[in-house]
Amino acid sequence: MATDDEYRRLAAEHSDHARKLDQLEALPHLSMEEEMEEHRLKKMKLRLKDQMEADREPFPVTPGRLDHQVRCCSCKMIRARSGHPDRAF
Repeated sequence: MATDDEYRRLAAEHSDHARKLDQLEALPHLSMEEEMEEHRLKKMKLRLKDQMEADREPFPVTPGRLDHQVRCCSCKMIRARSGHPDRAF
């Protein structure tokens, strides 16, 4: 897990990219270079957000793991409602 300082650095960089994107989006027309910069900033902002989330999550959730957690949670709820610990229908 990342340190608080690392997380703050990532968050500050993410905010800086968001501010630059806001400035570009305020322009009435974008040049080719500005469009390329906008695209680059969006990718960087997304990468930073993913990195921040990955650093926050001690065990990254993969699609298969998430599906398993949802199914197990559903089974537990059904068992609890049925009143029988081994009965899941």
